Amino acid sequence: MVNNEINEILEKNRILNDDYNLVEVNNKEEFLKNYKFNRTDIHKIPKGIVRNNNGFLILDNVPFVSNFYLGDGHNQSYWLLLSNGSKIFLKSVEYDEICMELLFQELANSLDIPSAKYDVATLNDKIYLASNCFISTEDLIFDYYDVERKKEVLIEDLMLKACEIKQEQFVKEMLTIDLLTNHKDRFPYNFRTILRNKQNIICPLYDNGLCGLDEKVRKGYILPTYQGSNNFIDIISFLLTDEHYRNWCLNYVIKEDVSLYKGKILMEKGICIDQDINDIFIENVNNGQSLIIKKL
Repeated sequence: MVNNEINEILEKNRILNDDYNLVEVNNKEEFLKNYKFNRTDIHKIPKGIVRNNNGFLILDNVPFVSNFYLGDGHNQSYWLLLSNGSKIFLKSVEYDEICMELLFQELANSLDIPSAKYDVATLNDKIYLASNCFISTEDLIFDYYDVERKKEVLIEDLMLKACEIKQEQFVKEMLTIDLLTNHKDRFPYNFRTILRNKQNIICPLYDNGLCGLDEKVRKGYILPTYQGSNNFIDIISFLLTDEHYRNWCLNYVIKEDVSLYKGKILMEKGICIDQDINDIFIENVNNGQSLIIKKL
């Protein structure tokens, strides 16, 4: 049985659900000896964790406390609290989704769009997508819009809310990267805001692994529509009415070479992206870039 000290640590870090039986500790003595509380939104995976031959971080011997996550998704998920105070979210997904998430992250980084920081890990012979926590213990997370009512996402509504919280450019960039990657899973729980220091900001983009994988997307969630149209040309035409956005497309979006991502991920993490998934990603982005150039 996990003792009260561990539960209190999880509560302080805001990652304890109501079922205390779902808490597990790995290398408890070492964890308690080296544990440091981290209240910030900066959570890093220690550099000393080794990778296997496929580039996956090996977590089996790492000191941590874990708690099963009872969230809104359909995947088995865990919060891991490491002894350095970092919180890491593990989500069990198929390998093609892992590849897409890593490719999406590279594109987001290149376009300077805030995105969750992803890696891959193995624990107890299972593979997981691992993401660094992006909130502090003082932050509060809220829905961006009405999650019960929105069976379709209207760009007009998105932009009205964006103007209220002064996040117009972020929303336009999100719409663009989702169009470029054929991402159809930006449903309400995958798009939220953070209240930080009395200011609303949009969460870094997360759960991006279903780009172009249409057969795996749940029915009923579609790309945002503009004036009733989900045609890419109509959406891009609306976005390009803003001069600042047009310059961003000219200087960054249409110049980005996503064919280099697979090699970059292999070099940095030792992870080989599936070639079929890589080809889908490249095709989607190239098609999106061509549409933007056509409208420019």
